[in-house]
Amino acid sequence: MAKVEQVMEEGLGQWYRTADTMIIVVAAGHNWLETPYMQQTTAGANPVFELATGCSAQNMMLAATALGLGVHFDPTPVSDTRTKELLHEYFGIPHAWHPIGVLCLGEAGDKLERRPPPPAESLFFQEYWGNPLPSMGYSI
Repeated sequence: MAKVEQVMEEGLGQWYRTADTMIIVVAAGHNWLETPYMQQTTAGANPVFELATGCSAQNMMLAATALGLGVHFDPTPVSDTRTKELLHEYFGIPHAWHPIGVLCLGEAGDKLERRPPPPAESLFFQEYWGNPLPSMGYSI
């Protein structure tokens, strides 16, 4: 527990304290029709459920932005099995559920100055990576 609190106080975890609301986004590791009891599930998460959950998180981000809220999705806390385990332990998340990230919501701050987008030729390749697609006159 002290490790979670240390992460919140130092380094990358500091910005979590400024969010008004944090939502831990979790995906089901099972199909409710096949596994009516979560205790029966021991296998890893089905990628389809994680993808569907990610789409739901994106919809929440779009809705929050439309409402004028500041929003940020951070997959860092679950990028390492040790920190994922800390989330399970600290928040009491059953192991049949798989955290895929943290969605932070709050009052929007000042907008950052937007950098110009990279040229389209640096983003699209033909046949293999590094072989630029000839310019078609499109801009991003």
